[in-house]
Amino acid sequence: MAQRADHWSPALLGNDALDRAVGSLERKRRSLRRASLAATLRQVAMVAGLVAGGIAVMTLGPAPVIEFMQRRRPLATTWDVFAWWAIGLALLVVGGAVGISAIREGGRRSAGWRNRAAEVARRLAAAKAEQRSRRH
Repeated sequence: MAQRADHWSPALLGNDALDRAVGSLERKRRSLRRASLAATLRQVAMVAGLVAGGIAVMTLGPAPVIEFMQRRRPLATTWDVFAWWAIGLALLVVGGAVGISAIREGGRRSAGWRNRAAEVARRLAAAKAEQRSRRH
């Protein structure tokens, strides 16, 4: 199978192949930029979700104390409060570990898309420079 024109050195291509290569590289660069933006937005959404989840768990607070303060429960024992906070903190630790791992993976994915987009942009600039030099 022959290599596509956008994988060849621009100096080795004919004028028609060079034009096709430039068009292909421009489409590829737009696609990679969209993928990079989508990966970054997913990463931001995950951070926001992680923070919102942590705030939600912490604002719920220990239910026995809240019920006692609202006079719906006669007494909140220390063990009730301790058990509630232990469960809440365990949820935060597990959720945080999973969330941070997912955020790091998203960051690596986003960086990969940015690197590929930069490589395509470099190849596109070289192809356009070759196009300009042939026209002048």
